[in-house]
Amino acid sequence: MPRAAQLTLMALLCLGCGGPPMPPPSPVSALTRDVARIIDTQEQLGWFIDELELEAALPDALMSACRVTAATRQGALRWLDARVEALGGDPGAAWQARGEDLDAVAELLLYHRTRALLRRADDWARRGRCPFWLKPQADFKGQQAAAGRVFFAAETGGRAYAQWGREGQGGGGELRLLLGKGQSAAVTTLTGLEIGGMGLFRGVTLGERLGAPDIIVTAAAPLTLRLHGLSRHLDLEAAPLVYVDQLEAKARWGGRVAVGVGLSYLRLRWVLPTLTFALTFDALPKALNEEAVGVYRLGAGLRAGFQLLP
Repeated sequence: MPRAAQLTLMALLCLGCGGPPMPPPSPVSALTRDVARIIDTQEQLGWFIDELELEAALPDALMSACRVTAATRQGALRWLDARVEALGGDPGAAWQARGEDLDAVAELLLYHRTRALLRRADDWARRGRCPFWLKPQADFKGQQAAAGRVFFAAETGGRAYAQWGREGQGGGGELRLLLGKGQSAAVTTLTGLEIGGMGLFRGVTLGERLGAPDIIVTAAAPLTLRLHGLSRHLDLEAAPLVYVDQLEAKARWGGRVAVGVGLSYLRLRWVLPTLTFALTFDALPKALNEEAVGVYRLGAGLRAGFQLLP
């Protein structure tokens, strides 16, 4: 199985694992995780020649390494030394010993490359090459994660729907404005407001011309638990929901549960971009709306967004 598929499956099965092992929570852990996340993101884009990939990743690594003390960098390097040795030492020798299977040395490669990148960043910092306005922080929490921060986030995207109770199929879009809190490097909570709209076709039959869709406006107040690996995340969500059918001009009330898997790119100044594929289930029970039948809707779609990190 490809490494990307393995790690995505691992994220689904191990909801709270927070990615590969890291040091206990501390500036050393925050720095190690930042640099490992830079390596993991670079690997997803394709890793070929170590020298070239490390050179390309160095500016992002310096954004973290220049914000910590020399003692923190050395603590991170010592932890990475121990981790690399525990996983087999030299990746080339381990690869040969494990049947020349790259997946068998994937974790070792991650830590080995993380150590190599951090060594370069440490060398630059010790030579005084950090920007003069970046000062070491005794309580460094990381540049590539929202740990310990309150932040604003926005997401937008589209979904396809199938509905039953009042059968129909269709699609639409949404806009979300959220406030988030990084509970730790591995856990984020978000809540806010979602406004959306959709066109719903009823009585769809193959070979027949479609009529005009019903226009439906929706609103929800999602509460999301986001569990982070390095560059991947898993979303678990619940929300109260209201939707208004344009033809009937009547509000119907219900709820939503959703699960999503996604990717986060590296921080671009204050912006951390995200992309999430989500499955949603909306329920508008008949008892809650005093109607003869309940309405249930299954949706699937992509959301692109960003977090503004202070």
